[in-house]
Amino acid sequence: MRENDITPLHHQLLLTAPEENPLSFSKGKMGKCIYFYVLSRLNKQVEFEKIAENLLDEVFEKIDTIHSIDVQDGLAGIGLGMIFLIKKNYIQGNINEVVKEIDNVILKHMSYAKYYDTLSFTQRTQILFYLCLRLKDQKKNRENEFIYQEVIIHTLNTIYEKIDTSLTGDSLIYTIFHPFFQFLYVTSEIHTLHFYNDRIERIWQELTPSVLSLFPVSHSNRLYLSTVIEKITGQWKNREWEQHLELLKRETNLHFMLEKEIKDKNIYFSYGLTSLLFLISNRGKEIETTKYLEYAFRKIESSEAWSLLENDPEYFKKHSGLWNGFCGAYLALQYWKNPIQTQTYEN
Repeated sequence: MRENDITPLHHQLLLTAPEENPLSFSKGKMGKCIYFYVLSRLNKQVEFEKIAENLLDEVFEKIDTIHSIDVQDGLAGIGLGMIFLIKKNYIQGNINEVVKEIDNVILKHMSYAKYYDTLSFTQRTQILFYLCLRLKDQKKNRENEFIYQEVIIHTLNTIYEKIDTSLTGDSLIYTIFHPFFQFLYVTSEIHTLHFYNDRIERIWQELTPSVLSLFPVSHSNRLYLSTVIEKITGQWKNREWEQHLELLKRETNLHFMLEKEIKDKNIYFSYGLTSLLFLISNRGKEIETTKYLEYAFRKIESSEAWSLLENDPEYFKKHSGLWNGFCGAYLALQYWKNPIQTQTYEN
């Protein structure tokens, strides 16, 4: 994909019909707002910043029409977007004030079964991650800190009750939204907050048979699982988990994963190369990460998906967002091409 090939896609993005362009973080205006803000800084283009500002205004104006609280389509995703924009200095504001009303709705819904019972395991886990981020922004020993802690504890335990073999089993398909792997990752995030560590460590101990029995068929899921286990064992010393981590690392072939497992059009964050880039980069100095990252970037760049995005309206409609669309993939390419400028895009 040549640099100027992206221009028609920008035009298509802006011409998307309102009914096909929800407010959501994953595939709607919140995600596209972030996309244009980041591009405005990378490319020093004022027009992109204006587009982002207009999209953000639309999100604020219509936020009352959002009735779900999940990350993908609901209020938690809008909150995540706002947090990102403020922390990276794209917009100004006090985070706690900006997302106060969003948090009030989420805290209420996650406190009552009649609300949270309507959410899937994955939706609850992603909301739990959002609550962890919000707890970090609360002042110590204030009422709000304790409120967030209590809702996190309650949410964690209701999620844990739902874990069964259908969630802990292997999947032949790679997705960054693997429910069990996401749950493990979020428990490690809670552990870093140091208010519920005994319970988290008991959960890890209870899940040991499930974790040790997992040896994914796909190398991409081996990479994902090993990344999560490594994060946990950095906080909690357990020889069995460490040995399993060594096995997973030893038996993960990144060349095979990139060459054979990930198909040409799998370039997006949800199910493909864009999220795998972050997992590969996590391996650090243990492997020759640079050569695998370069291979992955070249594969994204040369994918047939770019031609489909430009020439197939139905394909574009399904793949125009941040999570499962060209916005996320293109930002990943820009990150690679502008490593210094894009430091503000990390995390």
